[in-house]
Amino acid sequence: MLEVAGLHKSFETADGGVTAVDGVSFSVAAGQAFTLLGPSGCGKTTALRCIAGLERPGAGVIRLDGAELFDGETGTTVPPDKRGIGMVFQSYAIWPHMNVFDNVGFPLRIARRPRAEIRERVGWALDMVQLAGFAGRDSTQLSGGQQQRLAVARALVQEPRLLLLDEPLSNLDAKLREEMRDELKRLQSALGLTMLYVTHDQAEAIVLSDRIAVMSEGRILQQGPPREIYERPRSRFVADFVGSSNLLAGVVAGELGERRFRIETDCGAVSATATAALGPGERVLVSLRPERIHLTAARPANKAARTVWEVTVDGSRFFGDSTYYDVTCRGTALRVRAGPDFGFEPGIRAFASIAAADCVCVRAGDGDDG
Repeated sequence: MLEVAGLHKSFETADGGVTAVDGVSFSVAAGQAFTLLGPSGCGKTTALRCIAGLERPGAGVIRLDGAELFDGETGTTVPPDKRGIGMVFQSYAIWPHMNVFDNVGFPLRIARRPRAEIRERVGWALDMVQLAGFAGRDSTQLSGGQQQRLAVARALVQEPRLLLLDEPLSNLDAKLREEMRDELKRLQSALGLTMLYVTHDQAEAIVLSDRIAVMSEGRILQQGPPREIYERPRSRFVADFVGSSNLLAGVVAGELGERRFRIETDCGAVSATATAALGPGERVLVSLRPERIHLTAARPANKAARTVWEVTVDGSRFFGDSTYYDVTCRGTALRVRAGPDFGFEPGIRAFASIAAADCVCVRAGDGDDG
């Protein structure tokens, strides 16, 4: 449905200029939830604004349902109001002088739709976001979560071909953020919306998305299903940014099979999967997710299927549903996540075991492309 190819956008600065989006390409299928994920300043919001028509790219192609919205070579540029796109801004952009009904119905009034149709469409949109009883309320009297729902209703009422959301939950507290995240997922699934979502929050991206594109410094480093992004990072940046990970420096000691290698680290040897071909002696980083490391008081009996290291427990942090342990293995610090009932005290000896399938390695100097 949405195709973005070779998108490029630069801004003039006092120092000459900065590239915000550098050759970005991706596609979003109809009915799919796609997320641009990355830290502040990575270019994800600029890419979104280019798709919406709020920024003019320097180069590239943007197509929606096969129709060109922008083409840098031919000069084609479709105005924002002609693109059939709905957008929810980070600030929500609620008009304080209008009540809830008028806020939602404003795009339809601008389009000169009949009053009866406006009433019907606004009623439907408010019902979708569970604000059916708030039509006459002053928009300034809404809570943060209600304002977020109002912004979504205003975008939905136009029946957009594509819904863009720019960090829509960033102004909410943690509990409400989680509730609204689930609500957005419900709406997207129930309505079959094609959604392009921008966030720096990894949990949001993983829960909401069918596919994720991880961005850094204006470029997409990796894109794929959430599980693939999390479990098979292709670069140091992706492994470190998406979720929490222990990154161990190592050297390739030998090949064990297709894309499986024996890696020598400061903690000892480990069997790891690589996302690219590696040669003997090559420096790598081994990514170990804290929740995939099993901590036990006694050495596990089945050593053949797992790598086992002796560690010392340095301390712990209780998070309610889990406990994080700081451990040391041959002078190397590791983080391990265990259940809340684990009771390892600082100073005791324990054993950390890791399955080969849970060890992923990337090139050590590879911060960009895996």
